[in-house]
Amino acid sequence: MDLTSGAPFWPVRDGLLATYPALTSDIECDVLVLGAGVTGALCAWQLVEAGLDTVVVDAREIGWGSTSASTALLMYDLDTSLVELTQRIGRERAEGVYREARHAVEKLCAMHLALGPQRPLTVDRRPSLYLASRTTDAPRLARECEARRAAGLEVELWDRTEIARHFPFSRAAALWHRDAGEVDPLALTHALLADGVQRGLRVFDRSTVDGQRSTIGGRGSPNFRKAAHRPRKHPSTVDRRPLTVYATGYETEALLRQPAVHLHDTYAFASEPVADLGSWHERALLWETARPYIYLRTTDDNRVLVGGGDDRHTSPERRDRALAEKTETLLRRARRMFPDLDLVPAFAWAGTFAESDDGMPYIGCHPGYPDSIFA
Repeated sequence: MDLTSGAPFWPVRDGLLATYPALTSDIECDVLVLGAGVTGALCAWQLVEAGLDTVVVDAREIGWGSTSASTALLMYDLDTSLVELTQRIGRERAEGVYREARHAVEKLCAMHLALGPQRPLTVDRRPSLYLASRTTDAPRLARECEARRAAGLEVELWDRTEIARHFPFSRAAALWHRDAGEVDPLALTHALLADGVQRGLRVFDRSTVDGQRSTIGGRGSPNFRKAAHRPRKHPSTVDRRPLTVYATGYETEALLRQPAVHLHDTYAFASEPVADLGSWHERALLWETARPYIYLRTTDDNRVLVGGGDDRHTSPERRDRALAEKTETLLRRARRMFPDLDLVPAFAWAGTFAESDDGMPYIGCHPGYPDSIFA
């Protein structure tokens, strides 16, 4: 599946951070991770940490799928508010989801420490400002603030005066908290894999796994040709029937053959470096209550990343055609928020992503696929 349009910023800026061999022969392992985007890299890194003999295989260049299109705002906030999620799954579970998500952000923001100084990686802690798009959204943010505080999350409710005191724009209300961050997702992916390789992880790209077979126990040999990747140059077999982790992103649904998510297209641009970001209070991550919404962040080289304008995915061709108009719309909205900034798009792109009904990810087993985990 063609997942991006235009020129995603991270591959342009970072280039080819590392090269990996193709898988040209049969191998054995304890765990096979299919997909080497940021999700697969995080899974593989944890598996190696646990002492498991792990292999990662990707059909593309590492990280050049959905990971390359991510604007990588590290936020515990779901698109589904805590108030709404409580109505869907109950207070205890909903609060647990939000607390776990906050803990995940904390772990990601400390990842550069876990990887060590030999893996240069910038993960910056940032506050988050969740803006009311309309005056009528203010009461909803007030209820959300109360719910999060009851769950033990530190959050402030800002009024119009407080917002205008810190930013060159104003809204009726906003939620402010400090449990967020930002990262270069492509650099994070390669840093995780490089650290794993030093401890025995084996990584292969531009390859597919055509099958897995058991050399002990006599189990069958399911064919994995349709497990998210079309066969390419170097088909191979993984022996010993390993545990398989499917980190193949939005292409996994083709394997499961059941509707689990809706595909959407999102659009983004990275500006030319901005001389002075002084009006952007603490370089907070910005997003809003409207759906679809606009979201903004900065980079370590003083660029502004602006994204949003999501619509339902129908085809890569339609996404390609919409990119120029969407970029112009995002630029106008960003300039209205920061009229003092000279925002000039340098790179613009679009990416396809999946959205579940409740905003939560699917992580776990599937009864139709023994010895498998899906992320």
